[in-house]
Amino acid sequence: MSDSSFLEMNMAEAMRNGSKQAFEDVYRKYHRMLYSIALRYLSSTEDAEDAVADVFVHLWEIRRDMVIETNLRNYLYTMMKNNILNRLRKSKPVFLSDDCDEAHQKEEESLEEFLDRKEMADRLYNAINSLPEQKRKICLLKMDGNLTNEDIAKRMNISLNTVKTHYLQSLRMLRIVLCRLGSFIAALTLF
Repeated sequence: MSDSSFLEMNMAEAMRNGSKQAFEDVYRKYHRMLYSIALRYLSSTEDAEDAVADVFVHLWEIRRDMVIETNLRNYLYTMMKNNILNRLRKSKPVFLSDDCDEAHQKEEESLEEFLDRKEMADRLYNAINSLPEQKRKICLLKMDGNLTNEDIAKRMNISLNTVKTHYLQSLRMLRIVLCRLGSFIAALTLF
């Protein structure tokens, strides 16, 4: 378990026990991330600030009952996604025609799909970051650099077989981690 995961678990546990200091630490750590997500979709600084405030108020209210399956960052991200979607649904004018209503619904679905893909990508990259260093580098070069095994071998000054072996072992390790998260099938489409 990484130091940041351990720290997040401690903060979440301290919040469950009513620690205002832990709550303030979580607020300071994640406020900016949540605000930028909200601003991107709500297009108003006031609405984005309200959305962030709503999420943190709700977090404090449910702190004793919260169950965090992945990590605190993803938990807060999901809370913000749901808050944004609820705000968009509530802001839909009542007088919309069927065509406008359908277009609004498609917009909501595409936002939800985008947020789900982003959440999936975040989970995948968190899993990749938990890999041993050489396996992590190979995965990132393969995914982000879009390099061939031969290019990776040259760049890292290792044999082609080493690249192949590390990559296959990485995929096996990622399958295990992502299966635990229930994200395996969707995340594989990102490869």
